[in-house]
Amino acid sequence: MSLRTGSRTSRYLDRYLDMPRRKTALKLTPAVPAEPKRLLGYMRVSTPDQDPALQLAALEKEGCEEVFRDVASGAKTDRPGLAELLEVLEEGDVLVVWKLDRLGRSLPHLVQVVGALRAKGVGLRSMTESLDTTTAGGQLVFHIFAALADFERELIRERTRAGLEAASARG
Repeated sequence: MSLRTGSRTSRYLDRYLDMPRRKTALKLTPAVPAEPKRLLGYMRVSTPDQDPALQLAALEKEGCEEVFRDVASGAKTDRPGLAELLEVLEEGDVLVVWKLDRLGRSLPHLVQVVGALRAKGVGLRSMTESLDTTTAGGQLVFHIFAALADFERELIRERTRAGLEAASARG
C-alpha cells in the first residue's frame, strides 16, 4: 500500500509517527492479588434430595479451605450459608463456585453480589464457566454480563410501560 504525499491520511500518519513515544507501559492493577489469600467455596442445592457431592468434590479439588453450603431454591433470598460466607470474606480472598447459577438468583442479583465482592477486594471464580474476576479478561466478561443485566432491566421496564399504556388505552 502506498500513501500519496500530502494526502490527508499521510498527514495524520506523519503526525502520529512524529509523536514522542511513551517510555513506560501503563500498569494495570488487578482487583485481587495474583496469589489469593484464601480460596473459599460456596455451593447450593435446591432441595434436600439433591446430591451436592459433585459440587463439593470440584470445590475441594480447586483447593478451597472451607466450603459454605445452602439448601434453598435459587429464587429464595434467605441463604444463611451465603450470608455467613460474605461476612467471613476478607480483602485478597477468592470466592469459588462450581457454577454461577449456584451463587446468584438472577443476572442482576449476580452482578450485585459480584459488585459487593469487588468492593471488599474479593475475587470470584466460577469453575464451569471458567470465569475469574481476578484477571483482566474475567473482569471484561463480567462487565459484559453486567451490561446485559442492565439491558434486561430496561427491556422489562419498557414492556411494563407499554403494557400499562395499552391497558390504559383500553380503559
